[in-house]
Amino acid sequence: MLRPRRGSVRIDPVAHRQRSSSVRTPHARRGGGRLAGGILAVSLAGSAVVPALAPASAVATPHGARPATTVVTGTRALPATQPMDLPDQLVDDAGVLKDEKGLQRELQQLRSEHGLQLFVVYVEEFTDSSGQAVDGETWAKQTFDASGLGSKDAILAVATDQRRYGMYGGTGTVSQAEGSTIETEYVEPALGKDDWDGAVEGAVRGFEDAATGDLAGGGGDSGAGGGTGFPVWLLAAPFLVGGVVMLTRMGRRGRRAPQPSTAPADAQGTGETTEQVAHRVSERLVQVDDAVRSADEEVRYSRAQFGAQATQEFEDAVQAARSRASEAFALKQQVDEALRSGATEESQRGTLERIDDLAGEALATLHAQGEKFEQLRDLEARAPEVLQGIPARADELEGRLPGAREQLRALQVSYDPRTLGTVAGNIEQAERLIASARQAATNGQKALTGSDRRTAVTAARTGEDALGQAADLLDQVDGARQTLENSQHELARAIGSISQDIADAERLRPGDAALAPLVDRARRAIAQAEGSHSGGDPLAALAELTAAEEAIDAALEPARTADDHRQRVAGTVGQRLTRLRAAHASVDEFIRTRRGAVGGRARTEISEAGRLLDAAEAQLGSDPQGAGGLLDQAERLIESARTAAEDDLQQGPFGGGPGGPFGGGYGGRRGGYGGIDVGSLVLGGILSGGFGGGGYGGGFGGGHSSGGGGGFGGIGDSSGGGFGGGGRF
Repeated sequence: MLRPRRGSVRIDPVAHRQRSSSVRTPHARRGGGRLAGGILAVSLAGSAVVPALAPASAVATPHGARPATTVVTGTRALPATQPMDLPDQLVDDAGVLKDEKGLQRELQQLRSEHGLQLFVVYVEEFTDSSGQAVDGETWAKQTFDASGLGSKDAILAVATDQRRYGMYGGTGTVSQAEGSTIETEYVEPALGKDDWDGAVEGAVRGFEDAATGDLAGGGGDSGAGGGTGFPVWLLAAPFLVGGVVMLTRMGRRGRRAPQPSTAPADAQGTGETTEQVAHRVSERLVQVDDAVRSADEEVRYSRAQFGAQATQEFEDAVQAARSRASEAFALKQQVDEALRSGATEESQRGTLERIDDLAGEALATLHAQGEKFEQLRDLEARAPEVLQGIPARADELEGRLPGAREQLRALQVSYDPRTLGTVAGNIEQAERLIASARQAATNGQKALTGSDRRTAVTAARTGEDALGQAADLLDQVDGARQTLENSQHELARAIGSISQDIADAERLRPGDAALAPLVDRARRAIAQAEGSHSGGDPLAALAELTAAEEAIDAALEPARTADDHRQRVAGTVGQRLTRLRAAHASVDEFIRTRRGAVGGRARTEISEAGRLLDAAEAQLGSDPQGAGGLLDQAERLIESARTAAEDDLQQGPFGGGPGGPFGGGYGGRRGGYGGIDVGSLVLGGILSGGFGGGGYGGGFGGGHSSGGGGGFGGIGDSSGGGFGGGGRF
């Protein structure tokens, strides 16, 4: 990050106050439009902040006076200058900007020409939620996270009463060296002269010059310096070594926009085309999915430490967020199907906006529990204990590797490779994660020796999460063996059941030409199932047996009694539901443990498949045939999600065999990052581009000043962005 620069420029605080004018509240979010990009936040005396999503209301005060409160209809007023969810791209709570329209035009031009959006907010002073003063970088980082900003976003915050400012930006903006140059050469001079409009103009010009390579005194250095063995800037390393590893997955809270489009702007005056909305929603769903999965992992780990009672409210929050995310994914699937059927994106705009709202609700549900969850885990105090325990847990998991490897070899001899596709790479990934956890523990202990508690906490969380995911991967290998063994028993049962159907067909409708093809299909399914015992695919054989039986059952319905038919159909559908539950769980786990590389299509389809399975189960007793139809849809989506996830893995930065940017297919790059295998952490979503524009992966907090996401609250050091800094002026 950029370190605070203190005392760079001095101004007369009395003269500053005399220049203050009326206080204006931000525009309402819906009216002001959805915006993405950098933020310039400037804090002045006497302002009050309107919480995000609140209706804008004019607040005027006499010259130099402080308003006692800010009245917001239907919304609880937040502390005046705590970090906020920015409601607009240009927020002047201090009322000091002279040409807001002109500045808005410059910000829009930066977005249209360079794909980066710069947000501006003027407030009085930087405080946290308790009213305590904080430094500019911390305030900027927390506002960045609270506003859900992404990789093409940046923020500069200035508090003129405190004479402080802070900058923060996503990984797709500028390097730390460039950000430092923008601060000192483009922004500070204007702030030192109380030229508030000029500070905005300077920031815009600085980003423009950085984009064109004309930055005054700037360079491309990442600014990653020395320090302890686990450098904080490691949290942005996936972007540095992988180029565009995750840059397409960073549009947080709807602010990030795709590259300029020639599509017509929407008629609602929000400034976004429907194409841009669709692009943003797709990215945001990936981030929401990452957040829910990460938070769920955190709760599971914490339940083992603190018990079910202590973690119940967090489990409830995860479930509530998952429910909203599921609804959002279901709507996204509807949009995708409508578009495939010839509908226009414009006709789907309302649904896309609803998806965006649901995603925001899911994130808000998690974020609301962030601080409380961090208090529960208290890694700041427990870091030494956690770091000390990592080697023993790593030893335990390494002890499981030989057995898991032998188990997988045995399965590969007995079954078709496609059957084992979701677990084929598990052992190698688990090995890398275990090694990364060990190195994180070593680096964390070094940080503790050097009294660098914050870096030690980052290392502790990384080690914990790496080991937790390694255990999950090995559990999946065990689960695959059990699932395939169970499938053999299911095959025997299914063969017996469909054989009875064939006998019924010959008894009830002998010589029926319409029934003959169905009987032939049933016999072929039996042959396929019997052949799957050695080197075959029992799961595929079971699926075909089920489908063939459902077809022949439907044809025999008129010849059977209604009650008999219902019972047979319900039994068949129930068994199929059990099988598809297992298939869904397998693909879902595959996505969870490779979420750093899996995109939106697979996530949308596996979520919708889960919803359909739930609906089929609810309908099974009253309408087994209808439930069977839902299972048809779910099965297609499960298979499609599996294919999409595998394609993402092969085509993305972790695929393509040994030529991948991390080396060796799924990763394996070490050295230069405290010896940690960065690829293993990115692939598993432990270091991901989910929340915070490339920091620690997702969860309840989504990242704040002491962290960059990860579980509920996030631990780290401004890990979410590409640059950060600030100081006094």
